Parts: sequence; C-alpha cells; structure tokens
Amino acid sequence: MKTVKIMFTLLICVSINSCSTKEQKTENVQEKVLGVKDDLSQLRKDYVAESEKLIKENKILIDGLKTKISDSNKKMKEEFLERLQRLDQKNIELQAKLVDYKEEGQEKWDEFKQEFNHDMEILGKGLKDLTLDNKK
Repeated sequence: MKTVKIMFTLLICVSINSCSTKEQKTENVQEKVLGVKDDLSQLRKDYVAESEKLIKENKILIDGLKTKISDSNKKMKEEFLERLQRLDQKNIELQAKLVDYKEEGQEKWDEFKQEFNHDMEILGKGLKDLTLDNKK
C-alpha cells in the first residue's frame, strides 16, 4: 500500500511538472513568434524607409535635370521634358503606392515588394538613360 501511495505521488508530481513544462514551452513559442513578427515589421519599415529615400533622390535628380534642360534646342527640350515628366509622374505614383500599402500578410508583402522593386528599377534605368542622353 505504501508503494502505491509513493507511485501515485510520483505520478502526480510528474503530471504537474509536465503541464508546467508544456505551458512554458507554449509561452516560449509565443514569445519567439512575436519576436519574428517584430523582426519582419522592422524589415518592412527599413524597406519603406530605403524606398522613400530612393524616391526623394529621384525627385532631386528630376528637378536638377529640369533646370539643366534650358540649354538645349527647342525640339530636344520638348522631347526631354516630355520624357522627364513621365518619369516624374512614375516617381510620384511609386511614392503613393508605398504610402498606400496596407498590411495583408507576408505573401502579399512579398508580391508588393517584388513589383515595387521592378518598377523602381525601370524608373532608375529611365533616369539613367535620360541623363546619358542629356550629356551627348
């Protein structure tokens, strides 16, 4: 009988220990998930900040090109200003797209980022081509 009491007591202790360990593990997992979410949130904030910086740099370049064009002949000037205006509009659209983005989960964020990066690359190439054409 004494052995049964000891076994029963041991069983209860193990059960209690097991429950608190599961609860502790659950809390640890929840803390890790929150940490990962915070890391992702910070990565997104960093991406947005870097993108906004690039957009501002594009705007400065565009404004600088607008002032330099005054030295060109009339036909070149009109063509250049038209191309520059399209690039300026695209830069404004990208800024609005970045500001208007709403959190919709990781998959949507990845899609947004891929498309946004593609659009930024095209804009950057267009500005580079425009500055090269202007130097000729």
